[in-house]
This record gives sequence, C-alpha cells and structure tokens, in this order.
Amino acid sequence: MTETKRTQLYLPITQYQAIQRVARVEKESVASVVREAIKDYLAKRKKILEKDWEKDPVNELIGIFEAEEDLSIDHDKYLYG
Repeated sequence: MTETKRTQLYLPITQYQAIQRVARVEKESVASVVREAIKDYLAKRKKILEKDWEKDPVNELIGIFEAEEDLSIDHDKYLYG
C-alpha cells in the first residue's frame, strides 16, 4: 500500500453498520472497505481531477476590473450605502 494519512470521519449509524456488514462478509477491515469506496468514487470523477484548473478561461477575468480593496468584505456598504 502507498503512504497513508490517518483521518477521522463521522458517518450515519446506518452507513457504518452497512460498511461493517460488507467488511465482515468480505473478510476485510472497515478501513479497507472505505478506501475501496473512495477509490471508486474518485474514479467516477476522474475528469474533474485531471482538469487543469489553472488554464480555465475564467482565470483571465482576474484583475481586469477595478474596485475598492474591501469590496468583498464590505459589499453591503457599497450596494446599500
């Protein structure tokens, strides 16, 4: 197995019990079942993971508008006075 990172997550009881049943039937650990589920989930979203977000055309909009430095924080002040 590759290098791992310990994590903690909270699952609804029904999901946890289902994972436990799968692990017991397949004679695997709960962690192994969760890792496999995450692997399958990410494989379905391969396109998103491979997209080069740095080349997204929306990034070209950055810096073309001028505004107050605190606009994102005090937007209500500028919209409503």
